[in-house]
Amino acid sequence: MIAGGNVNVAADVQQRSAHLLGNLTLSGYNSDLARAPFEKKQKLAKDRSFLGHKINIGYQNRLSLNSLDFSSKGQTFSLATVPTWNEELIGARTNALVETVIDANLLPGESAH
Repeated sequence: MIAGGNVNVAADVQQRSAHLLGNLTLSGYNSDLARAPFEKKQKLAKDRSFLGHKINIGYQNRLSLNSLDFSSKGQTFSLATVPTWNEELIGARTNALVETVIDANLLPGESAH
């Protein structure tokens, strides 16, 4: 998905983006998510249940990190809602996460801008 099927371009994108903050998330189920297509990673649920509900292990698991909004080309997404995943969206999410961390660590009266 990340390079439209071009393996060489995908390898280049992976080299540049795999370890950016915007491409990371939290999951206790990385082995289940590792090689899955992006759409499956968003929706993946385990057969086990908790209080009668299926356990969502994908990006739609309601963790704040996966629900954090980021903007790209005038649209707002989260990792749980974005329809595709590419280098530009990884960069947009990275910027949003960095801004969130900066804002959370400002002292009273300080401004990030």
